[in-house]
Amino acid sequence: YFSGSIAIAGLSFIPLSGGKRKKLQTAWLIIVLSSSLILTAVVHVQAVFPVLPIHKDPTNALHGWREMGSEVNKVLDEMPKKVPAFILGHRHQIVGELAFYADSQRYPVFEVSWEGRFNHYNITNDFSKLLGNNAVLVSKQRYGESDFITDVFDHVEESRYLTIKRNGFPIRNIYIYKCYNFKGLPAEL
Repeated sequence: YFSGSIAIAGLSFIPLSGGKRKKLQTAWLIIVLSSSLILTAVVHVQAVFPVLPIHKDPTNALHGWREMGSEVNKVLDEMPKKVPAFILGHRHQIVGELAFYADSQRYPVFEVSWEGRFNHYNITNDFSKLLGNNAVLVSKQRYGESDFITDVFDHVEESRYLTIKRNGFPIRNIYIYKCYNFKGLPAEL
């Protein structure tokens, strides 16, 4: 839409007589507006009722977060109440959805970015205040015994394996872990 507006503005610099320029601009405006309305309608319909057979449908990213948040809340309820807990995610997208759909009022949400990318969830939060706390880790990947996450907690156990489906087809796998006794990030160890 924005590029169409630039193109319309660019048409004013084409050396045409006033009447031809006006007709060309009007025609282009109709094309841009109608195609943007059609595209917007198709995307909104696809997000709710997938009508186009798209192999990797980008609107799948809109689905399953409420279910994930509900499962995380169940795992948080299972954690020992004597030790404070927090929610931990490994990707910004998951952490943002956790902040919205999980019980982030009672349990703070953090991102641990071992990929070197920093954002609000790991820059503005002080991980040193979490030492000794338990966590619920939510990830799209499975962790083994030699992975980073097992180095920053005394004990990590897989709690849930969640397959998010849309219209009966799997669109995403989520692993939820119970993590005990946070030891700090490598720079803090």
